[in-house]
Amino acid sequence: MSMKKLLYLVFFLLMFIYFGQNKNANAAGSIQSVTFHSTSTVATRQPVSIPFQYIYSGDYFTSATIISSHFPDGMKLSSIEYGKNGFNTVYYYGTPTKAGNYKITLLITDNNGALLTQTFSFIVTDEPKLQVISADLSDGYVGEKYLGNVIIRYIGIDNHLTVGATNLPEGIEISPPVIKAEPLPLISQGTMTVNLAGTPTKAGNYLMTLDIQNYDLADNRDQIIRSFPINIINRPQINTTTLIQATANNPENTEKNTTSIKQSINIDQALTNRLKGRILLQTESHGEAWYVNPKTGKRYYMANGVEAFKAMRNFGVGITNKNLEAIKKSTVIAKKYSGTIFLQTESHGEAFYIDFNGNHHYLKDGLAAYNIMRSLGLGISNNNLEKIELGQ
Repeated sequence: MSMKKLLYLVFFLLMFIYFGQNKNANAAGSIQSVTFHSTSTVATRQPVSIPFQYIYSGDYFTSATIISSHFPDGMKLSSIEYGKNGFNTVYYYGTPTKAGNYKITLLITDNNGALLTQTFSFIVTDEPKLQVISADLSDGYVGEKYLGNVIIRYIGIDNHLTVGATNLPEGIEISPPVIKAEPLPLISQGTMTVNLAGTPTKAGNYLMTLDIQNYDLADNRDQIIRSFPINIINRPQINTTTLIQATANNPENTEKNTTSIKQSINIDQALTNRLKGRILLQTESHGEAWYVNPKTGKRYYMANGVEAFKAMRNFGVGITNKNLEAIKKSTVIAKKYSGTIFLQTESHGEAFYIDFNGNHHYLKDGLAAYNIMRSLGLGISNNNLEKIELGQ
């Protein structure tokens, strides 16, 4: 028999002997649990106070005890606060110092035989009590709808969160302007999303700052301040727009107009061939990202994660798991496919980009694709960019 089971057996035997000697059936009270939650999560080195409230009907005072074979360091049980109409509260409080998963039994008794036990899990983690776990804040464009978000994770007891923002791009607000969450569940960990939405009205490089605060039932407060860059830019003016529109308006002479467009914008085929499969960054503008399709040699604008995701799916080439593994293991083989986006068709369509050094990059989603492609970008002047045919 394990030590834990032995301790529980001894405990219940003692309780049986105790109540067998002291029980008075003619004056027995009763204890009813009012608030109880099976799992609570707190952070190390953070003060915490967990309330347990119960109703007692009877003529005797009650007592409270915590039983555990694996007790968290730094935690203890308070004395009982007796309220009106038998509504009483006892607190499990302190500052836990060691992470772990604890199983604890709360014992409420009176001296006439009434008994209530509750067993619950108490989790202590080394994670920060309040943290930003992700931010999707891609570039925005003047006059176009913007959507972004920041996801916050909280750990604590009966959390209240407030979020304020300063230096937002003009025309964008957090939604709602100030978030004040109602008391979150006593089960004490979760995430909350702060949404940014609106239509930016002015270009610029903004450093938005979020002031995130969390407080709990015991008025333990935590605060983090995080800043995030948001670039609002004017959508680049492409010189070929009017020529492309002319072609669309004259479908009877499309081939002639297409040839005229290529001549007018002076397509450089040698330059195009060198840059097939590359990600280009428009260094003389605002660093706009373009992907040159290795098959057609046309360039496609990646405004944000959504557009990067479209490129990833539209230009991806299906590949078997076996062939993908061969590419991953051999730089020599991989370089033959530099600039290619592969889709793992025998799995779940996972996307991988092969760079020009023969490295593979997992494009988990649109945002990941956008960030990875920008990090691999090759700078190009506006003049040279115009020499590569625009794809629609």
